[in-house]
Amino acid sequence: MKRLLLGILIGGLGISTIGGTIAIASDLKKGSIRSAVNQIQEGITLEEAQEVALEEAGYNREQVTFTKSEIDYEKGKYIYEIEFISQDKVYKYEITVQEGKVILKIQKNVTEEDKITDSSDLIGLEVAKKKALEYVGISNDEVIFTKARLDHDDGTAKYDIEFVVDGKEYELEIQGIDGKVLEYDVDYDE
Repeated sequence: MKRLLLGILIGGLGISTIGGTIAIASDLKKGSIRSAVNQIQEGITLEEAQEVALEEAGYNREQVTFTKSEIDYEKGKYIYEIEFISQDKVYKYEITVQEGKVILKIQKNVTEEDKITDSSDLIGLEVAKKKALEYVGISNDEVIFTKARLDHDDGTAKYDIEFVVDGKEYELEIQGIDGKVLEYDVDYDE
């Protein structure tokens, strides 16, 4: 199974996954993507980090909605940033990539801002990524994801999905309720 998907966020690389992959992060100014990949291939996968967070919070996947699953580089270490919502709480975790150790846990009550859309009505990050790939006509084994995040824009839930393949960077905005592609852009690497 491939264990490599990358994620780029502002100022660094982030990650997401479709089925058992590892994610990657690095400050783009400090190193190459390949260097970052080599540094974290031995760590836990994104899905394993999600499981660590779920176990720590006492939930299973069916009881929560993931809103963020990315990787970042902080204080010389790669960490997963995992966020999810249960019925009445928002959980934010930072988990080390190498050890799978929880280094930060924040739990707060769900606010009106957190529950703009009933999460049970949303398609979910994994389905949004699949919809993006289907729209572009690319298979999962070819792609390096650079961003997969649930955002609330003007009161509407949307998934921001970005990935790189064959020297092209794709950016899609997917409707959170029905999976419809709202925006699509492709840039060519130079």
